Amino acid sequence: MDKILPFLFVYGTLMPENESPLKEYLQRESKVIGKAWVTGYLIDLGGYPGLVLTENPSQKVHGYLLLLKNPEENLKVLDDYEEIDPFQFKNPEYKRIRQHVNWNNTTKEAWIYVHTCNEVI
Repeated sequence: MDKILPFLFVYGTLMPENESPLKEYLQRESKVIGKAWVTGYLIDLGGYPGLVLTENPSQKVHGYLLLLKNPEENLKVLDDYEEIDPFQFKNPEYKRIRQHVNWNNTTKEAWIYVHTCNEVI
């Protein structure tokens, strides 16, 4: 059985230097690997941003690559926070996907929460 992917890319309010309801949880349950980025842009959703991925290399969203201590449990907590459970939340704003993240002159596959604005729900 494959282990669940242990890396998470965070941006916006979930970055370590920002305040969020999950700040202490993420400090306790993950290790910051380093600064990272993806191609895309942020949209302003009021008190928090949403990430839209693109293939345009001039558009970069900077954040951090985290190593989750208990990925299966940690992702359940994060999914609940981002309200992506299809049985509980209708028309979610976000979805969690696997994405290659640019880190330390290489790429690393990580989980990332992206906005669903370009999808028909």
